Amino acid sequence: MGIGRREFLKFVGMALAGTSIDPATRVFAQGDYFVNQALGLGFIKPAGWIIEAFEDFSHISEGTIYADPKVQAAVAADSHKLVAVVSKYGSASKAGYPERFTPAVAIHVESAADNEELGGLESLMRDAEVLFQRILEDFEMLQNVEALSISKCRAYRFKARFLFRHRKLEPMPVDMVFYVIDAANGRHYTVQGMDSPYIGEGAQRELDRFFSSLRLV
Repeated sequence: MGIGRREFLKFVGMALAGTSIDPATRVFAQGDYFVNQALGLGFIKPAGWIIEAFEDFSHISEGTIYADPKVQAAVAADSHKLVAVVSKYGSASKAGYPERFTPAVAIHVESAADNEELGGLESLMRDAEVLFQRILEDFEMLQNVEALSISKCRAYRFKARFLFRHRKLEPMPVDMVFYVIDAANGRHYTVQGMDSPYIGEGAQRELDRFFSSLRLV
């Protein structure tokens, strides 16, 4: 059963007031409700999915194969910007779970100043299709970039398909919903929801629910 916006905002308020779990951790969870003050995000994770935050995700970035080999070094240098993964199976292989990265949500955080050096967020989103075609294999835009607001912050969204390739996994076509949020705290949040309905791993309903619950805190 889903929860309403009012109930979720009430939970976020409880977390910020330090009335839910140990405030020293700055992480608050109740069922599938999750607020991480260090991350600056609150959301409802899909039931049964796994949250991993502020861990070493180098096994993801180092093994991923990109359309342009030159991208590899740049991604490795920015691997610290991947701060959280919410996934059905976990980001690392586990006994009893299939070895695949999707369905999953990947959350990156970076300084807004970094993107200003590249012409600003609006310029990057305008050129998103060309940029991603250079990075991801067989990249195809399914829904064009659109502007919206999340927690009263400027945001952009698009949907695309690409071939996910990793040195330790079989290649698989992936659908991706891509959000980037320009937060008032000087951060840019990039949130990518990915699933692969082509191999029976569709999770559109779960991803829709996740993104509808997403809040900056």
